[in-house]
Amino acid sequence: MKKLIRKLCIVLAAVIAFSNVTAVDVLAATNSAKAGHEAIELSGLSITDLDTPVPGLPLDTSATVTTAEGVSWAIPVIWVDDTGKNATICEAGRRYIPTFVIYVPGGYKIKGAGGSLYVKLPAFLSPSGSYAGQVCSYDPATNITYITYAPGYLVPGTSAATQTNTQTSSSDSGSDPAPEPEVDPVQKKIEHFCDKTAIDTLDRDYLVWLIDVIKNVIEPQAVNLLREKFPMSLGSAEPGKELASEIGLHIYYRTGTIDGEAATPNALAYVKSDYDSKGYRIIMAVDASSFSIYDSETKKWKMSDDLIDGRNTFHNTVVHEMMHAFMDDYTRYGMWLSDDAYDDHQAFPMWFVEGIASSVENVYMFRYDLFAQLKNGNNEYTDESIKTAYTNPSLTDDNRLDLQFCRETKNTGSAYVSGYLATLYLGYLVAEKEDHPVFDGAGNVNMDNLRYGVDTILYRLHGDGTEANTWTTDSLIIYYSDPANNNNINNLERYESSADFTNRFIKGVNGAGDAASVEFVQKYLTWLDNVDSGGYDHANGTILFQDQNFHTPIDESVTTVASAYRVSETEVMAHSDVDDRLANLTGGESYMGNGTHDYAGTGDQDNREAAKSEDAVDPAADPAAIPAIPENGDVPATPDSAADAVPADPSVADPAPADAIVPEAAPVDPAPADPVPSDPAPEQQNDGSSSDEPSEEAAEE
Repeated sequence: MKKLIRKLCIVLAAVIAFSNVTAVDVLAATNSAKAGHEAIELSGLSITDLDTPVPGLPLDTSATVTTAEGVSWAIPVIWVDDTGKNATICEAGRRYIPTFVIYVPGGYKIKGAGGSLYVKLPAFLSPSGSYAGQVCSYDPATNITYITYAPGYLVPGTSAATQTNTQTSSSDSGSDPAPEPEVDPVQKKIEHFCDKTAIDTLDRDYLVWLIDVIKNVIEPQAVNLLREKFPMSLGSAEPGKELASEIGLHIYYRTGTIDGEAATPNALAYVKSDYDSKGYRIIMAVDASSFSIYDSETKKWKMSDDLIDGRNTFHNTVVHEMMHAFMDDYTRYGMWLSDDAYDDHQAFPMWFVEGIASSVENVYMFRYDLFAQLKNGNNEYTDESIKTAYTNPSLTDDNRLDLQFCRETKNTGSAYVSGYLATLYLGYLVAEKEDHPVFDGAGNVNMDNLRYGVDTILYRLHGDGTEANTWTTDSLIIYYSDPANNNNINNLERYESSADFTNRFIKGVNGAGDAASVEFVQKYLTWLDNVDSGGYDHANGTILFQDQNFHTPIDESVTTVASAYRVSETEVMAHSDVDDRLANLTGGESYMGNGTHDYAGTGDQDNREAAKSEDAVDPAADPAAIPAIPENGDVPATPDSAADAVPADPSVADPAPADAIVPEAAPVDPAPADPVPSDPAPEQQNDGSSSDEPSEEAAEE
């Protein structure tokens, strides 16, 4: 080793001469540009963007220095092999030592730096996350520090230690052979769940905490909560047959890539699903930039507690997204949102997809300004104000409320506000027909009964796996809106299809109004507006609970295991183990699946009709053929709370408590020239993202 160090010192002299050529001009240019200004201090230096040596390929000759303040710049890298010779091509079995030429750009200085400098190394050089500085040379004339890391990286293959020892003098003969680099399980875990953008931006400790809190706390509680609250449909579905056992998780920062495709930017979270050669697969993607902040006082990354852009909204977004994930398997045919399937009335209307997912989270609290458009000048919800605002031609872009706009652009107002109201109105029709009244004499809402109606809709759309017992949204709407079948609602007029419902909801024919739906919306929103806020501004609007005075149903202090959709430890996009034929026998908008996933572009009307079973019964046309709704006694018992739904897995370590989000990060003092940006939170589509991707299974903005 001593001999190798001596050789490295000789190499450093050559490196200095080389780097003077590569870096001085840069320094001169930047110093000139910032002449007369006090240098800005930088801290928390890390080396990134350095490729791991691969046998037979050139060694990477450049890397990037990043700082806690978000400033970064490229640096040259020179490699020395275990004999002390400069190396450009990697050979198996050899140990390679990089020299990092770390200059400081003009206008900056390193906080506390003297004759030595400590820089966090890439994981393959330092799996434990330690810092460089074993061999260090500083040139004050150029403000450049040369760091050589030893013992370097041993390329897998024939051991280089024997080769090296045979070439050294007797004084070095007692040197221990360089050990094989150890696999860092923590880094392996981070790289499995996180995009490079998150790894390069966020601190290691924060990423570990974030992975654990999503995997062991937030996501499983959301899963168990939905199964508990929808016992007839989701609660009775079998994991591995009707619900997937696993789901993928991918965390990125602002931008990212999932299986070669760009992730949705500025999204709290969204669900992506598709088919590959192995079958149906699904993943939940999370944009950490939407809720992560750097605390300049504690010098640590953490999840924000902001009511709009923080952990509470993220919790609710995960619940919203997991409803999408459930429906991707449980009612797959209707959720397959290809353009062809949608245009051919195979897929569910978009307002229904987003409306039902919005019904399980804090949509009224989060999107109150859009709901408030339906009020009059006296701050009241009235029949006239609702009809007027709903059809207001002056509303543009995301403020538009008419359901028809959701089909064209899936704008926020029509998808997440009117879609929510329309879906709950359908749940109300079902609940009243099944003698589960939603309103009492004082106008109070029974959320349990309203949720029962939505639960029944999911149960009907799933069917029992036979062609004869599968409903579509068309048949549901026709049957439950028919006054002959539902005499519990005044002024009810039968809709002829999902499209007819979309055209007539609230506005009626030619804007004359749809009395029954307007009355429901007026009574329901008035109740939400009058609910005791308990110190909060607005009721949350979720149908999961009668209580409307809380921000999140997730308790970050509780670790549990999901009863379905456990986060996969092995697959990035987890393959669903649901019976593919069963998933594709479910109903869509106007048609039912034929047991295959070849829906898009099925051709003309004759082909689509042929996809329907000859013995299938249209429940709207033959009420006697409607399968019975199971009694409560037929539904498996469910726990009283999501936290208790499944016993905690003793093999899973408890994540740090909510207040202990304390990843290590370097100080931000003074303000950096280019810190990690904190852009204003985007207008979230409360799936967390700002724009969904229909062909990828309702990417919840």
